[in-house]
Amino acid sequence: LKGLEDVKTLLRVSPGSMLILRGHVSGEKKKDFLAEGGEPLLRKATLQAVELSKRRAADVKRVLADLQKVDPARIEVEGRGWNEPLPGEPELILVTLEVRLPVFRMLHHHPLECLAQA
Repeated sequence: LKGLEDVKTLLRVSPGSMLILRGHVSGEKKKDFLAEGGEPLLRKATLQAVELSKRRAADVKRVLADLQKVDPARIEVEGRGWNEPLPGEPELILVTLEVRLPVFRMLHHHPLECLAQA
């Protein structure tokens, strides 16, 4: 759970930030679904994959809220199904996260600029 503690710390030090959790599912069986039942079965399996991936992301959200005490209002969940494949070993990568940080615009005047205006 060390990674979840890091997420909690990041959200704590950046109060306006939001966390987006994206669930994923391997698409290795797409060809099997298509061969077994054609497009109708593939469409049904695609919807189920999206729901499964969304539940995976929601489970991580629940852990962050319950164990790490992160405000659940700051966490969005998305299910990507197999429509957004991930590199590497897909069975090991179930949920990815993105942190959206607020954008601050800082105005900085160089001291010489101030003197020139005086």
